[in-house]
Amino acid sequence: MFQGGLIEERVPQFIYHIECQEFDEKVNAKTGEKLEEIEGVSNSSAIMNNSYRIVLSRHEEPDIEVTGHYWAITEFYKIGESRMIA
Repeated sequence: MFQGGLIEERVPQFIYHIECQEFDEKVNAKTGEKLEEIEGVSNSSAIMNNSYRIVLSRHEEPDIEVTGHYWAITEFYKIGESRMIA
């Protein structure tokens, strides 16, 4: 969802809110096996509803030959998380 835009120091910025579902499961990175318990915390697989805030800003001095575009993500962070009840 587009949340708004602003111009800060002559650089346009656009703010987006993204909601998605992610599958949360802990696995051993070396073997790929599902971990049943990590440090005493149960590892039940779950679908998580997550929300992120992203700010897209125009480069002040873009190098199109290197990046191929004029834009960069200048902020990206999680603003919410909830576990879906099975």
